[in-house]
Amino acid sequence: MAAPIRLKVLLIEDSLSDADRFVNAIKVLGYVVRAVRVDSDSDLATKIESGSWDLLLCTERLGGKGIERLITHIHHLGRDLPCLIMAVRAADSLYRLSSHDVVIRDSTTHLQFVVKREIESLIERRKARKTSHTLLQSEQRARLLLDTSRDAIAYIHAGMHIHTNSAYLEQFGLTQDEEVVGLPILDLIAPVDQGRFKQVLATFSKDRESEAMVVPVHGVKTSSDSLYALTIELAHTELEGEQCIQVLVRPDVNNETVAKTQETQALAVDALTQLYNRTAFIDTLTTIAGRAGSGEGDAALIYITLNECDVLTQQYGEKIVTKIIQRIAQQLQQGVVATDFLAYVDMGVFAVLVDSEQPDYIEQRARIYQLMIDKLKIKIKGQLLSLMHSLTVTRIGETHQGIEQILQQARQPAVTSDTHQRSVPPLVTGTESEKTLASNEDWLAAVKAAMEHGYMRHVFQPIANLHGDERVWFSVQLQDASEAHPIYQAVNTLRDEHDDAVYCYIEQYLFEQVMAELAQYQQTDPESCVFIPLSRTTLMKPGLVPWLRQMSEQHQITDKSVIINIEEAVAVEHIEDIKGLMGELAKSPFDFGLSEFGSGMDFSATINELAIDYITINKTFIETMGSDSDSQAVVKATIDIAKQA
Repeated sequence: MAAPIRLKVLLIEDSLSDADRFVNAIKVLGYVVRAVRVDSDSDLATKIESGSWDLLLCTERLGGKGIERLITHIHHLGRDLPCLIMAVRAADSLYRLSSHDVVIRDSTTHLQFVVKREIESLIERRKARKTSHTLLQSEQRARLLLDTSRDAIAYIHAGMHIHTNSAYLEQFGLTQDEEVVGLPILDLIAPVDQGRFKQVLATFSKDRESEAMVVPVHGVKTSSDSLYALTIELAHTELEGEQCIQVLVRPDVNNETVAKTQETQALAVDALTQLYNRTAFIDTLTTIAGRAGSGEGDAALIYITLNECDVLTQQYGEKIVTKIIQRIAQQLQQGVVATDFLAYVDMGVFAVLVDSEQPDYIEQRARIYQLMIDKLKIKIKGQLLSLMHSLTVTRIGETHQGIEQILQQARQPAVTSDTHQRSVPPLVTGTESEKTLASNEDWLAAVKAAMEHGYMRHVFQPIANLHGDERVWFSVQLQDASEAHPIYQAVNTLRDEHDDAVYCYIEQYLFEQVMAELAQYQQTDPESCVFIPLSRTTLMKPGLVPWLRQMSEQHQITDKSVIINIEEAVAVEHIEDIKGLMGELAKSPFDFGLSEFGSGMDFSATINELAIDYITINKTFIETMGSDSDSQAVVKATIDIAKQA
């Protein structure tokens, strides 16, 4: 099943309710939407420049000149950003602008039709740019293979040389390409054979469908004017889009073994990065997987992906992205040891095969490569570029289902942040994580066993109190004792999906454990309080309110010492349901908090709608507030809103 397409949508819209309606209409199409609304003209340029957007919805209130200036600015930035004008009616003047389309505000069907068309077109354009980049890399590799080949190869048009490799120059005693480009090939043929070769070449040139032809002649060593026997193989081909003839020169005496060895070595190297290429990687992976499948020793595949290569190409151009990839390759190569096979396998994708059965060692190798990229500093036009990338580790064990399954596991999309920070997913064990658990009870038993053996645990993370409150605050977190353990990866996957009833079952079990420990802890420190996060699935589960009341009565929690933490995005999406839940639990020992606060389009409206007791500001703003004025403004605005609520 294909992963849902993620869209970053920028809305220039006065009405919050209309903006929400537009976003919901787009979500119905199956897209995962992250939307930002701008209602001030002064913020437009900054917002457009600060993010890589997929779609722009613009109100007609900007006017024709304002919209045209906006689109011109987008084109000046080199962005491929579909712009849709949301209008009350389709005025002729709006169609004269440079937008992609005009959409009637009240027509949800029209909006969905246009968005689907534009996003599909955008995806195709991005694929075309990626293909173009791949083609450029292939041409570079082909040219390198040609130039490093021990076969003497040249390309001629109308009997004139247009390109040669070094082996061809060496064959005829030449030293520089300039000596032969534009030189008739007949000048390199002995006079006694020129007439015959000219006739053969003329006949061969006229018939583009003719098969390759071998012509025995005598060549001339230009450095000594000496003659020697050789064969010339002629074949029709194209070079840089132009029809031409490839000339392959083979002397009577040569060291075929050496030539084949050098050619094999050249074919195994990627021209762009000087690392092993995809062909060599697949060959090695096949060997390692075959060995593991026969029980002769496990290994691991570390898969490193530079995210949004197409976006970087669009912003900075192919040459800059090529240099970035080369820098990453050089950096990773410094970390290679005897157990590692490092290759460049696709656009922005590096792979490391680690020949080891030891999980700790494999994890260590992954962390080292992660650290190598973290240390890499790349400046573009004086600005430091933070590389957003992901890293996965897949174990290659005896029960694997073939290299395609291994690669599919390695390519599983990693969780990435919306900033330019890298995000590293948990380690994946390819053999054990494939095991399925048939029922909720099986999952619960596996979680209990994992916690009993220390593979997974919940911890009370202290929270610093800056407001003079005498209570002791804790945040409950699910943590890993060993990231490589399959049950931790499986539970994390369920948690990330937020729509699996099995995770809800696990979450309730952990909630009950935390309540029991809190009750025991309050016997010695009655002022202790905890924040417990609950996912959308658990919050929407029928019967949650009676169950929560039962938990509070069973563990004698009576003094608002448990704060149920709800993600802001969940609260906004299900605001009426959450409002009802809060109303039913108004007289319970539970308070409510909003986590990841500030990530919505209008967070002030959210806090005014809901009876929130605590808020947790989106960590992205906290991490960047020291250097980013926008983050500082969001944090300040959030604090001010919280004081007024």
